[in-house]
Formats: sequence, structure tokens, C-alpha cells
Amino acid sequence: MSNIVKPVSGKTDFIKVARSVLQIEAKAVRSLMPRVAQDFVRIVELIMASAGRIIITGMGKPGIIGQKDNQLLCLQPVQQVYFFILRRLYMAILAA
Repeated sequence: MSNIVKPVSGKTDFIKVARSVLQIEAKAVRSLMPRVAQDFVRIVELIMASAGRIIITGMGKPGIIGQKDNQLLCLQPVQQVYFFILRRLYMAILAA
């Protein structure tokens, strides 16, 4: 944190820290914009045209993102399932 904002009168200026972090994150998101291309459109079309189910899974941060994706798909006419893979593995071990 000291690399972002220096303390003011011995106290950290959390507003400046928050703004600095937001600027860094906004720059990172903006850098992704050119990467959104036809591949993205194709993936969305495949998901929306799916006659089956879509399985979303992940652990850690990808798992959290997967849960959010699952919530978004609930708004669409697509059947989806989210598996918390570690919980399933733990239950399988207990059942063995």
C-alpha cells in the first residue's frame, strides 16, 4: 500500500488509496476491451442455442466467478448447473 499512497500526518488516506486502486483496476478492464471479439459472440451464441445443460464449476476465485455466471444464466432460457467441485469431492470421499 505504501507504493500507492503515502500516509498523511502518519495516517493512511484511505480515500486516495481507494481511488488509486479503482484507477488501476479501470485501466486493467479497459485493456481487455480489444480482446472482446467474434470469439466472444460465438460463445454467447452457443450458450443461448444450447438444447442441453451448461455445467459451470470452479474453485477459489474462478468458482466465485462461476457462481455469478450461473446467476446470470438463470435470467436466460438456458438450463445450467453450478457445481462447487471441492464440496462434491469431499462428499464423494465421505461416501467411499
